[in-house]
Amino acid sequence: LQTVSKSTASGQELITTSQTVANIPDMSVTITPKLATSKILLMYTMHIYVNNHSTLGNWQAALTSLTRSIGGGAYSTLQDEPTTMYTVGQTQTANSHRFMGYYTWQYFDTPNTTSAIIYQIQGQSKISGGNVQFNKSGYGPPGKFTAMEIAQ
Repeated sequence: LQTVSKSTASGQELITTSQTVANIPDMSVTITPKLATSKILLMYTMHIYVNNHSTLGNWQAALTSLTRSIGGGAYSTLQDEPTTMYTVGQTQTANSHRFMGYYTWQYFDTPNTTSAIIYQIQGQSKISGGNVQFNKSGYGPPGKFTAMEIAQ
């Protein structure tokens, strides 16, 4: 029925060493379903850079979450990667290890509404003090976020 898509603007990045989730700037889309029975297919792609960290032999990772708000209400988490998981991770044996890549996720939502829905991507570091960077300008292409309404 409809598609909403966007790319992140230059400089819209999240650089964090925190285990607390934070919104990744410009990684949100708003769609208003035409039918309450519609499904929403979400596809989002981000550049992620996991920098070195000081704890040798431990795993470091960048974690992501997908949240939504319906009709201006509170955000709820649809897809979450707790600190026991690894969205993108590495183990380190020396202080010079780091890596980056461009990663894509998909999620199929059943919101049961015709109210406006805001979908927002969040990010965090797996370990406290571990430097992770989402959509860092100059390191890779911008993030992309697409929502497609599918009639049922």
